[in-house]
Amino acid sequence: MKIYPSTPFTNIGGMSHIKGEEEEILFYMHFIFCIEPMQHIDGNDRLWQVDLPLASDNDLEIHALTEQIAYRDLFSEKKMGSFR
Repeated sequence: MKIYPSTPFTNIGGMSHIKGEEEEILFYMHFIFCIEPMQHIDGNDRLWQVDLPLASDNDLEIHALTEQIAYRDLFSEKKMGSFR
């Protein structure tokens, strides 16, 4: 597997409920999904179906959120630069 350093990722193997049996890495996919209502699968209270449709490019709420995050990150970088 090739992992490109420009794509954020983290090892989440230590967070798994199945200790020692899985190696898990979480990758940032550059996509935003919406979480639709979840429902139990076949009446089992431990299994859930979660539908994750891809968010629309013209979703105003997501656009506002990404602008706010970008502004916060830019402000943080400028603030950190003042301490160098």
